[in-house]
Amino acid sequence: MKLKIAIIIGILALVNIPLANAATPGAPPSLIEPPSLDLGSDFFGDNNQPPAYQCSDGIDNDADGKTDFGTLATNDRGCSSATDNSETDPPPLYQCSDTIDNDLDGKTDYPQDPGCSSASDTDETDPQQAPTYACSNNIDDDGDGKKDYPTDPGCANGLDNNETDPAVDDESDEIEIVSASVYPKGMNPLVNEAKITYELSAAATVELKIIDSSGRTVVKLVDNEEVDGDQEYFVWWNGTDSTAEGGKIVLPGKYFFKLTVKTSDGKVADVADGSINIIYATDFENPPLTGPGGPATTDPLNVLSLHNNPPATTSGTGPEMFVYLGFPVIGYFVSRKKKNKF
Repeated sequence: MKLKIAIIIGILALVNIPLANAATPGAPPSLIEPPSLDLGSDFFGDNNQPPAYQCSDGIDNDADGKTDFGTLATNDRGCSSATDNSETDPPPLYQCSDTIDNDLDGKTDYPQDPGCSSASDTDETDPQQAPTYACSNNIDDDGDGKKDYPTDPGCANGLDNNETDPAVDDESDEIEIVSASVYPKGMNPLVNEAKITYELSAAATVELKIIDSSGRTVVKLVDNEEVDGDQEYFVWWNGTDSTAEGGKIVLPGKYFFKLTVKTSDGKVADVADGSINIIYATDFENPPLTGPGGPATTDPLNVLSLHNNPPATTSGTGPEMFVYLGFPVIGYFVSRKKKNKF
């Protein structure tokens, strides 16, 4: 019985029904009117509205710049659904471990993406690489067998990004050396000269020079002169370092003629060369030279030295003294003899 009474009292307390009338003590009991129940307040909150959730309340509850559960652009990472009541973001995702190609370079996450230094790197953007140029990348980009500046003719400098060779001048295609030769190939400048003969396929500018074995120019025999094509030309070299008289004879050894043909705008169209051996023999066809006050010499280097540096003479110490002094004396005696006759 006592248990039943306790259950009834508990139910009345829940529905807020007073156990006694609030009237003046001693008044007759009256019917107890139960209070009205506000089911909206009890079950859905004030104003009979359903409860508001953080992920659908229009408020940036965690102040991360994004609000509620929604589109990818505005979706708060802390919301798993519209009824999620916490916008707090989960631990951050790193670009270098989120399985997304964030910088669209075809590579994803660490260590595949070169923009990632570790899995916790928040930026997949690749580092800026120093630019490479075709003329300094150690690659034969144009397949001509030559690489980079200054070896490849297509490179103007090391920063040139195009190794393609320039177009060949049409004029230079038409000009070539038909023939170029020298005779004799061995000569003694004290005895003979070398004849260099050449012919071109078309009119061009010609340079012909003699160089020694080190590449040094000894003398220019033809200096950028215009010549016609289909015609044979020849030039003599006397074995000296000058085309004028008085040039010094070269030392014995191997020399070369170099024939360079150029177009009208100065571009080299063709080149030819040939060797000439300078030999000084001891059995000269010409009489040997004689040094001052000494015997004749047949040594090649001595002869060469005497030729390039002839001995000096002193005026008035030879037969010419008879001309300068003898004739005046004879004239004097002839004139006195004529006066004595008269």
